[in-house]
Amino acid sequence: MFEFLNKYKDYNQLKEELERAEIDKASLQKELINKEEKIAQLEAKIEEINGENNSKDEIIEMMNHMQTEDEWIIGKVDDINNLSNQVLDKTINSQKEIRVMLTELQESNQQLTRFSEIFNKLIKNIKGINELAAEINGIADQTNLLALNASIEAARVGEAGQGFAVVADEIKQLAVETSQLLEDITQTTDQIYTLSSDSEDKVETLDDNLNSNLHIAEELTMKFKETTELINNIFEEVDVINQAGGDHLGLGNNIVAVLREE
Repeated sequence: MFEFLNKYKDYNQLKEELERAEIDKASLQKELINKEEKIAQLEAKIEEINGENNSKDEIIEMMNHMQTEDEWIIGKVDDINNLSNQVLDKTINSQKEIRVMLTELQESNQQLTRFSEIFNKLIKNIKGINELAAEINGIADQTNLLALNASIEAARVGEAGQGFAVVADEIKQLAVETSQLLEDITQTTDQIYTLSSDSEDKVETLDDNLNSNLHIAEELTMKFKETTELINNIFEEVDVINQAGGDHLGLGNNIVAVLREE
């Protein structure tokens, strides 16, 4: 369970880093939109210039400033790429660890299921022993009663029944001993049944915990998969931003070159 808690902490840290990258990315996208608007304004202003050197110098200065900003954007994009790569590496490693843990949990769950089946058969057999002991005890009681009646009948007939009376007493004694043994067996099986019932509760608790851990592991697997997809989306969007920044930088250089030639 502690391993899963640590993985949740790792996931939350990765999530925070991704959120920071998303904020930086959104900021860069906004900055690029502003750049596009400024470039459009500059292009319009250039068309209005009629050989005014002051206006040209002003535009060149503005373009140089925008180029500096574009270079900053491209540098920031590299930072986001580096951060995203680090988050992706951590995510992939965590995914591998979670898969291993998930496999181990699934195997443990299967073993626990087999153990639970065997355990249920054991409890069923214990109940069967108690039922069989109860039946034998009933027979022993009947035997004891028959031996008692035989002893009474032997006493009634006098000397002719003395031999039979001895056999009847032995049968009676055997029935009593059998009843005592059956009582001992019943007490022992009752103790086993009590222990088994307690163990069964613990097995159910363990099964619940395993199922809970399986659920957590599956949930974490999905979360890390979603995180990987988000990182890949960031890479794609950052590439677009990087390309746009490069285009702006190239366009700015072209504008400055044209203005200087005029």
